[in-house]
Amino acid sequence: MTYEEFLDEIQRRAGPIAREEAVLVAGAYLETLRERLSGDRPGSLAAHLPEELAARLEGDGEGEEFAVWEFHERFAQKASIAPEMAARYARHVGNVLGDVVPEEELEALREDLPPDYWELSERVLADPHRYGSFERRPDSLPPAAPVPDEN
Repeated sequence: MTYEEFLDEIQRRAGPIAREEAVLVAGAYLETLRERLSGDRPGSLAAHLPEELAARLEGDGEGEEFAVWEFHERFAQKASIAPEMAARYARHVGNVLGDVVPEEELEALREDLPPDYWELSERVLADPHRYGSFERRPDSLPPAAPVPDEN
């Protein structure tokens, strides 16, 4: 997936957001994830991403231990978005990331992060065996519906 396709997909899933906002949330998500991951895990993820996004994962992970609510706070601050939007945007970016990264990398993420992080993505961190499929998860978040044209 190219950088432009990645951003297009974030915009499609998150609803009517500006391109600049898609750029901000993609970068902020990856930077915050790098802070949470340890060792070379960020570099392993970066290898599957377009260069513009991979740069946000450069360097070893900091391995900071913080809860998912703090992930949302950090993400919102970095992306300059309202805190109440952080969980929604994080889910959309995480789902696009899950579409790009191979299953073996996703499995490594599941091992690195505590279970409360599953809410960052339906695919990246969720255990599909728990519900039998991603579609059957009770918290599945569909893409935002397009805004109807009032004209």
